[in-house]
Amino acid sequence: MSLSDEQEYVRALQDAAYHQIVNMEPQDRVYDPQGRILVEVTLPEAVHQYFETQLAQKLTPTTLVSFDVFSEPGLKQEFLERFKLHEDSFAVHRGSIIALQHEFYFHMKLVSRTYNKLADLKFPQEKMEQIHQQVMRNLGKRIETFYQQAISESTNSEKIIDEVVLIKKLNKGRKILLSQAHILFAEEVLTQTGQVLSSRDAKHLKHLAETTTATDNDVLYIDESMSMANWIGGNKVTAHDRGIGTEHLADRRILNIPFDATRIWSDRLQIRVPSLDVKKGVKSEAAIMDIVDKLEHLSRKYQMYEHTSFGLADGLRAFTYNLHTAINDTLEGGGNKQSQGARYILAAAHQYNAQQIQTNTEGRLLCLVQNISVNGYGDDLGYGADPLQREATLMTELALAYNNAPADPHLHSALQHYYNFLMDKARPSYFSQSDEGKQAIKNLRQMKMQLRSEKNLGEKELRGGVQDALRKVFAFDLHIHHDYTKLIQALSIFSEEVSISGCKSGNERAQAVNGRVAILDKAAQNENNSITKLVKELGQAQTPVAATRAMRALKLEVDKQYDHHLQGGMALVSMVDQGAAAKVKAKKGFMGMVDRNSAEEKELKHLHQSSAGLMQAHKGMTREMTAAAKKVTPSSSQRAGQIIGSMVATLFAPFILVGLAIERIYKAITRTGVKDQVDHQFVAAAPPPKDDSYNVMHTHIPAVRRAQPPAQDVSSLTKEYHKIGEHLAHDKHDITPSGVKKIVKEEKERAADSNPTQNLKSVQFKEALRQESPKSDDTSNTVSAKGSA
Repeated sequence: MSLSDEQEYVRALQDAAYHQIVNMEPQDRVYDPQGRILVEVTLPEAVHQYFETQLAQKLTPTTLVSFDVFSEPGLKQEFLERFKLHEDSFAVHRGSIIALQHEFYFHMKLVSRTYNKLADLKFPQEKMEQIHQQVMRNLGKRIETFYQQAISESTNSEKIIDEVVLIKKLNKGRKILLSQAHILFAEEVLTQTGQVLSSRDAKHLKHLAETTTATDNDVLYIDESMSMANWIGGNKVTAHDRGIGTEHLADRRILNIPFDATRIWSDRLQIRVPSLDVKKGVKSEAAIMDIVDKLEHLSRKYQMYEHTSFGLADGLRAFTYNLHTAINDTLEGGGNKQSQGARYILAAAHQYNAQQIQTNTEGRLLCLVQNISVNGYGDDLGYGADPLQREATLMTELALAYNNAPADPHLHSALQHYYNFLMDKARPSYFSQSDEGKQAIKNLRQMKMQLRSEKNLGEKELRGGVQDALRKVFAFDLHIHHDYTKLIQALSIFSEEVSISGCKSGNERAQAVNGRVAILDKAAQNENNSITKLVKELGQAQTPVAATRAMRALKLEVDKQYDHHLQGGMALVSMVDQGAAAKVKAKKGFMGMVDRNSAEEKELKHLHQSSAGLMQAHKGMTREMTAAAKKVTPSSSQRAGQIIGSMVATLFAPFILVGLAIERIYKAITRTGVKDQVDHQFVAAAPPPKDDSYNVMHTHIPAVRRAQPPAQDVSSLTKEYHKIGEHLAHDKHDITPSGVKKIVKEEKERAADSNPTQNLKSVQFKEALRQESPKSDDTSNTVSAKGSA
């Protein structure tokens, strides 16, 4: 049996990655704790275009490949020997070993891209990429050393590794290595550019980091333990870049592709999206219409209509929005606003569907929202008193019925009522509030009663078996219970032809669902897999007790298998989007009832993510960036000298005026000696690069020149004396006692600021003076604007 186009593409990328790796010197191969090496692969242009055509999918020219060294005996042996590991005891757990090299690669990549986005002139893209590579060479060796030590400390006297202890140590490693990584980066930036982050830069960091991806490229994760590859589409937009317009869509296609050409696999259209609603700064009507626009955009971009094979009357088809958002968020005052988001999305789906029916003449495609919350404290569904809960329940049941029993006459009746609701221009906000909606609920109840007694023979192919099982889930109201939410969403996405899915960010809880979808894809390759057997058992249940028993057993088995692959390919989505792993934790104690991030099952013993948030763009990353910048600025003794110099200059202002006159005469006679010593104060400790970006940034400042280091230094007090006199002489400012006092005050304030280097201090000092000079305003504003672009 020949390989599919997707499998051929994976093979081409895998082969190219392998050749890069084997051509490295052994000491240059830096291994991730899982036994992986990251490489960037760029296929020949003709090959790239061929696969774009064959796959009908936009592909980035460069793909970041996570190469599994267990796919090549020689590399596998080198890895095992380097870390003194035994394959038999290690391989079964390695999918849940924290991928520390991967995490820091993406984290520091995001740091480098944030630097460049902050000020391209100060931190040029090419230079930042070089710095990232240099830092990872250094940091990679530190991570390997840390890993070796963690393995040693996790191994008992019988040479058996306690994988839970090892994972906990790697989780601590995130925190231990984080500051080191940022200091390495800041030092390298200072060395190669002569720049560090200033206090003014720090004000913009968080927003820039949140709206910058670690990479725009596609990512391919080769996974021998799962016998498949995970492909994740690239995007320039992050989950936290929320705004009006489709340019703020952070959608990513996900493909789980088996290696074996003889195995059946699903070419479903699976799109990960953060929730489509804009949370703040916009009125509800505008937010809802923006979601409508985004649904239309996604439908066109991915040609969703062509991916669906079954539909209703008049050529009407549907795709599913598997929404993981909470419908009972009691903390709406914050930025999450999840219940508000659910209301907006449900309302927008109705508006989008109405437009499809009323104005679209061909290729009409409905959006059915399956809003089953996977939050740690999410609410049950049901037709209770809460309007949002009732609406979420009705639309979820329509989606489940459509995807798993599309030919059922009761479903057709319910959808006809929905059709009538959409055609009514005076319709209420919620379908469940209308008379048509109430009739649809009755139709669905009749459908459930009929499906309960349905006798399924048991599909051999897993997708058909999952549809059988989901019909029983629907029939016995198992979708109502919050305990099964992650499993139901995973089963649904696995079996749906076309779906978009995600939580608020599309990173945290979405990873929990998509990770389980990958487990189902693995199970689909083996009809003897225990999951396949339990799915069949659920599909054949004919009583509430039998259905509940089978559901619990299936949930436990899926969770058990997922526990061995927690850090698999789906974990990369979060790393690419926010520069760090997801921080979702297992539900334990009281916090599991109120903490949004306590969303995973307590049975997952390999899940330890308490330090992940320290690395995330919207959490701890920017704090580490600014802290590292402070640590590579002048020493405390140097700063003390600057302060004392300023105080002395204040006391002896008259003498400074005399010194100024002498300095002017002195400069006219010679440009050596003390003058070189003074000029050296305006140059960074590291030699500046000779690139255009540095010249553009600095040549407009008359006082700065590329002086050589002085043959002999002078005291801090003498430096400050000449420094202040030099400023006054060059810039022709007020040299009255009050004018001098003002200059000294500004210099003192800068000396107390520990963010910039000496060079940056002097540049900012000159800019502050120049802002008061009419001649310099235009130039200063131009450079500042470029730097902030």
